[in-house]
Amino acid sequence: MEVPSHCVESVLLIRESLTSELGKLAAASGICGSLRAMRAALRKFLTTVGADDRTSIIYGAQRGHDASWIFNGAVGELHGVFGIHIALLASKHGLDVADELATIIPSVAEDDRRASEPAHVKTYA
Repeated sequence: MEVPSHCVESVLLIRESLTSELGKLAAASGICGSLRAMRAALRKFLTTVGADDRTSIIYGAQRGHDASWIFNGAVGELHGVFGIHIALLASKHGLDVADELATIIPSVAEDDRRASEPAHVKTYA
C-alpha cells in the first residue's frame, strides 16, 4: 500500500532532479524527450491527486474512499509512463534496470512478439 504523502514527496524530489538534469543536457539530446515526458507525468500526477487541496493525499490510502480511486489510478498512470520511458532509455543506451524498477516496465505482448519474429521462426505456446 502506498503512503500518499510519501508519494507526493517523492514525486516532488524526482521532478526537481529531472529539471536539474534537463538543465545540464543539450536540447537535442535523445534523452531530453523522455525526461520531459516523465516530468510532465509527474506534474499531471500532482494535479490529479490535488496536491494543493490535499484531499487525495489525506484520504488516498483509505480503502473505499473516493480519493483512493483517484490516488491509485494516478499512481498506476505514473508507473505506466515511467515504465515506458525507462524501457526506452535502457534499451537505447544499453542500461541495466534494477529488478524492483523493472516491475513497472511493460512486457511485450505475445502477439507483438510473434509479429516481430522472422517468418521462419515458429513460436509454440
